[in-house]
Formats: sequence, C-alpha cells, structure tokens
Amino acid sequence: MNGKRILSLCKSITLVFLFILILVLPTSQMYSIPVSGEPGVEESVTTIPRYGDFHTAVSNGEASVVRGVYVPNVFALRVQQQPDNNDGYVSSILGVVTQFHLASQSGVT
Repeated sequence: MNGKRILSLCKSITLVFLFILILVLPTSQMYSIPVSGEPGVEESVTTIPRYGDFHTAVSNGEASVVRGVYVPNVFALRVQQQPDNNDGYVSSILGVVTQFHLASQSGVT
C-alpha cells in the first residue's frame, strides 16, 4: 500500500470509530463522565465544559498542534503530544489522550 492509501484508511477508521462511539454511548453518559479512582477513593462525576471554556483552557497559540478533542455533550479531552524519541509513550493522565508521533508525521491527527 502506498502512503496516501494508508493515510486515507487511517482517517476512515478514525471517523468510523468516532461515529460508533457517539452512537453507542447511553444518553445518561452523554452529559457526565463517571470517573473512578484508586480503591477507597469516592467516585466523582466530571461535567463537560462549555466549548469556549475548553478552547481557552487548551489553547497555547500553536494552531498547528492538536491540543484537545471536543465532542459536544460527549467528552472534552486534552491531547498530549507523544515525545519524538519515544514511539511507545501513552499518557497515563486521566482525561488526556496521546497524539502519536508516527501518525502525525503522516498527517493523521
């Protein structure tokens, strides 16, 4: 497969995954995200911020770098960039997703 075909396939898979995710989430989970902590820690509910507040919180002036993923009434996640020298790194921070370095080099965001 050539690079353009792989890129197109990755984008298609991502879109299908997001579409399925939105369809299968129960309505009760669309407005709050239950968060479980360590054993013995009480469960809490995180509400999804308004878009403007989320945008302000994740923006840093670098328009070419993905800093967050926002789906209204579903989730608002910060995006952490994978270090250039560590292709196996995945963020372990709750509410943070990782943009993979190799994927971003190919134009997949």
